[in-house]
Amino acid sequence: MRKIIFLLVVSMALISCTFKSEDKIIIDNKREKQEHVKTDPNLEILNKMTMDEKIGQLFIFGYDGLSPSEEILSFVEKDNIGGIIFFQRNVDTATQLKNSVNILKEANTNTLPLFFSIDEEGGTVSRIPNVKFKSHRQLGILDNTDETYKTGSKIGFALKEVGINMDFAPVLDMVSNTKNTLLYNRTFGGSSSIVSRHGEAFYRGLIDEGIIPVGKHFPGHGNTLVDSHKNLPYVYYDEKELFKKDILPFKNLIDKGLNVIMVGHISLPNIDSSNLPASQSSIIVNNILRDKLNFSGIAITDDTEMIGYASNDDEYKRAIVRSFNSGIDMFLVCHTINKKNLALNAIKEGLEKGIISEERLNESLYRIIKEKSKL
Repeated sequence: MRKIIFLLVVSMALISCTFKSEDKIIIDNKREKQEHVKTDPNLEILNKMTMDEKIGQLFIFGYDGLSPSEEILSFVEKDNIGGIIFFQRNVDTATQLKNSVNILKEANTNTLPLFFSIDEEGGTVSRIPNVKFKSHRQLGILDNTDETYKTGSKIGFALKEVGINMDFAPVLDMVSNTKNTLLYNRTFGGSSSIVSRHGEAFYRGLIDEGIIPVGKHFPGHGNTLVDSHKNLPYVYYDEKELFKKDILPFKNLIDKGLNVIMVGHISLPNIDSSNLPASQSSIIVNNILRDKLNFSGIAITDDTEMIGYASNDDEYKRAIVRSFNSGIDMFLVCHTINKKNLALNAIKEGLEKGIISEERLNESLYRIIKEKSKL
């Protein structure tokens, strides 16, 4: 009997030790997991930013002249804008353009680098001096994706040489009507197959040279003859038609990893009865682009100084807030100082009045920081 009791006591002691040992392992494993939890560096940057820094990052501004103006330098230094767009008016030689980039870099005191952007499509929309590239239409007619890739790569190399890191290309609109003088020669063709294949090849050429491609003009500007610089175009597709046609080249590149898309000033009244341009439509940006196409990158407007975006200053400020709450992350303001100040103030006032939430602001900032972390 004593032997049995002794054995029971020993067994219980061993079991107790085993539990304690297992408990220790569990505790140690938890501690080890905690020690190995990786913090998100993009979130760390976001959490350290002031409200003014966050607001400034939403904007890419243009300026006049061959050298950065005092006004644009002030927007960089004091307003912490997110980027610069260069036009033909800013370019004389490659050396001069590179010098301008360097001046702007030095002016940027923010921890985040600037997006240095340009419209370099080849053909008639070309800013880099002394170099000629085939247009999208010429490449589509050749129908050789290797040649399209090489063109994208050559453009990417030329941009990288002068310090530009973002190209508003490829053009993913489908255009078959020669009367569309704004876009006919700037597009690869009129079929989703041609535009998708060549858009992807051009995109890969830019990516391989370290340039951020921006697909444009979502959800498709091809089926209209109206120029959004001068008026608001209307496209009368319903959603089913849109997904069978103009959306396809965008969907193809989103599936391949496209991280930045330019949203056009185009109204689709059979999809969004508000008649607002796509760049101000939550149905187009949030419901279609983000939810249905699973796009998680940066949505940027076309130039907000186009008549197709807003016709006067009061409407312009309302449009900026409307766009932002509809899912737009960044705004192009390409020309006047007045519109630049109106745009900045529209977001500031929207936040102060509670029309824009800080949570919504942080969503866009996270996307911007994530893309800039690759530069």
